[in-house]
Amino acid sequence: LGAFVLLPSASEYGELLYRDGVLDKAHRVVANAYEDGPLSAETGLRLAKIQTHLGEVDAAMDTLTELIDSGVDDYLVVRALADLKRSLGDMKGYIDLMLTLPVDQLEPNLHDEIAGWTRYEGRHRDEVSFLSRLEDAGLASADQTQRLGMLLIVHDHLDAGVLHLARLDDAGLLKDAQARLTLLSGQVRIGQHDNAQSRARRWLSDDSDSSLEWSIDRMFEVRGISFERE
Repeated sequence: LGAFVLLPSASEYGELLYRDGVLDKAHRVVANAYEDGPLSAETGLRLAKIQTHLGEVDAAMDTLTELIDSGVDDYLVVRALADLKRSLGDMKGYIDLMLTLPVDQLEPNLHDEIAGWTRYEGRHRDEVSFLSRLEDAGLASADQTQRLGMLLIVHDHLDAGVLHLARLDDAGLLKDAQARLTLLSGQVRIGQHDNAQSRARRWLSDDSDSSLEWSIDRMFEVRGISFERE
């Protein structure tokens, strides 16, 4: 019986040429395969990689953008385009694309980076949305949950913000003085006066920081509440 030989597809043949350093021919072969269709994330990524290697960065971006605009829903395509934008210094474009990806597919080191850039650019709505997605997926760090809670309270989403910060505090993870004051303020604004005072007393019994004590006194005073230390 004769043996069957599996021949590579045109796109795969282009990849072999690319690996052998025959870039111009690899480009022609893969470009033809891409144009002949059907639209494929694998072939599009291959073409964009070769285009980038040849210095045709704009063409590579066009290829990846066309894939996305045509409905090719592929994590690697979005990441490739995002990384290209970042390499060109387009951090806004990079972040915009990264925000479209499922958080559970992102490397953990990217969580702080994406949240940090939205914060740096003053995009608080995007920051809250991203941090909320991390929280819902069980991927948020204590610092990220703290930041989310503070943002929610500052932007008048009091119940949700208080819930996040109170959970952190109940777990012994709310150590930042400003976050503590934000939690107390949020609790007072939603009528949780007794709980706020109880927390404040606990913190002061565990912490001899006079500036924290003054800030707590002042926070209650501004809101017309008598702080009962005992």
